[in-house]
Amino acid sequence: MWDLVPTVVLDSGLNQLKRGGQLLDPSRWIRYDIGPKKDCMSFMSWVFTREDSVGRKPMFKMVHPAADLGIVCSNFNQSLHFYRDLLGFEEVFEIEIPSNIATSSHLAPRGFRQIRLKAGHTLIKLMEIESPPQERSIEFQAGIRWLTFIVEDVPTLVEKLKSKGVEFLSEPVSPPDAKFIVCAKAPDGLLIELVQPFDDQP
Repeated sequence: MWDLVPTVVLDSGLNQLKRGGQLLDPSRWIRYDIGPKKDCMSFMSWVFTREDSVGRKPMFKMVHPAADLGIVCSNFNQSLHFYRDLLGFEEVFEIEIPSNIATSSHLAPRGFRQIRLKAGHTLIKLMEIESPPQERSIEFQAGIRWLTFIVEDVPTLVEKLKSKGVEFLSEPVSPPDAKFIVCAKAPDGLLIELVQPFDDQP
């Protein structure tokens, strides 16, 4: 199991704030510098938050510090091997969900088995179900595209995972808001994004 480390989300731009391709009104955002500024490809990195969101309370209180992820597996054994044996996430729980619960909650069309793996504070819930749907393509499409894991040393981890058979789509690259990122192929059309923050990034 490799260690996950915390990070912050950065919003970077050349004297402009953008989100989803749209320009944002800078007067409505508050800038927080993160230690010494870093000049990365002419980008300056800061943390931004909407002025009207400061002190805003969420609609509900989370009693678990992270959102969990449920994956419908086209090939359960392949997915379990990938997340448990290759990535090294610990198997912490197994449960059978009966058909009446699966259908009444609209989680699935019939009962299923679920194995939960611990990844930091997140639980990855793998579903084994009779007659599963076909595997999703890795081609770009709507829906969840990648899972992000913040780690300490991307290049070293990439070599370690490659030796275990994990397939990466490229060598690590350096975006404006991190030291390195790289993506690996996961089952069912998902990508695993590994991110290494800057050394002095909180």
